[in-house]
Amino acid sequence: MTSTAQAPRLHVVVAHPDDETFGCGGLLLHAQAAGFDTFVTCATRGEAGEDRDGRTGPVLGDLRAAELRSAATLLGVSDVELLDFADSGMAGPTAPGTLVGADLADVVATIVDSLRRTRPDVVLT
Repeated sequence: MTSTAQAPRLHVVVAHPDDETFGCGGLLLHAQAAGFDTFVTCATRGEAGEDRDGRTGPVLGDLRAAELRSAATLLGVSDVELLDFADSGMAGPTAPGTLVGADLADVVATIVDSLRRTRPDVVLT
């Protein structure tokens, strides 16, 4: 997928793999079909949960990252960026390094860096 200088740019920022599809998959597909270059930034790999096959931790995170990239390909997304924040799960104390436990200024700065690379016309979160 090649970006063109004239094409408008749409950049979606989400917390977990699959948020891009459930939250705005239709919009990403429509925008790509309308000539937009589309981008996705995902803050975590979604590794804090467990899937129906019992996968957890880094194994689950790698699987969910691969699923994100596959979904992005089907949706015509030009590029996917995975940030380095850990998934926090749904309950319990907040661990350092997790998205929810990170300093807000660090989260904002990391997302701003991602947006500066793509220079989007539209940002969706």
